[in-house]
Amino acid sequence: MWILILGLVIFLGNHSIQMLAPRWRDEMVVKLGKLGWRGLYSAFSLGGLGLIIWGFGEARPDAPDLYYAPSWMPHLTMMLMLIAFVFMVAGSLPTGYIKARLKHPMITGVIIWAFAHLMMNGDLASVLLFGSILVWAIWNRLNVDRRSSGALVVRSIFPDIFALVIGLGLWMLMLHVLHGMLIGVEVIA
Repeated sequence: MWILILGLVIFLGNHSIQMLAPRWRDEMVVKLGKLGWRGLYSAFSLGGLGLIIWGFGEARPDAPDLYYAPSWMPHLTMMLMLIAFVFMVAGSLPTGYIKARLKHPMITGVIIWAFAHLMMNGDLASVLLFGSILVWAIWNRLNVDRRSSGALVVRSIFPDIFALVIGLGLWMLMLHVLHGMLIGVEVIA
């Protein structure tokens, strides 16, 4: 369990620098250059992610169950995951109506992803993983809202159409192929 906790601290801590120490971050960007900072940031992110994956894999088989999801929860989780995928894709595209309305659809997608997985998985390792990410994402969303400036201008509906199509495609790929292959858990359909 400690490997999972260490990975979460490194990964979420690294992703919190902009919120906790923006001046220090700016100083480091000047000192290391943009590429140097991105390289260091990426190394910590990948290291933390690797520890999360390793730690979760090690902790989950022996983690005690804290609660059990009801029989209908897989269907709700799959529906929420479709929404999460669309929002996450919308966050990477030019501004459409989804991005203009949510302002931060990527973070909103992470919140929905973490919430859906937290509802579905009641073992201690899952609660620790998904609960930590959920709390961090909500905190991040609140902080980003405070730093945001002005409304986003919608120039086209095409980014929303792309977000829906790509999000649906990624959701289907994850549902039918990747979740079992990458995570080791077949999705109940």
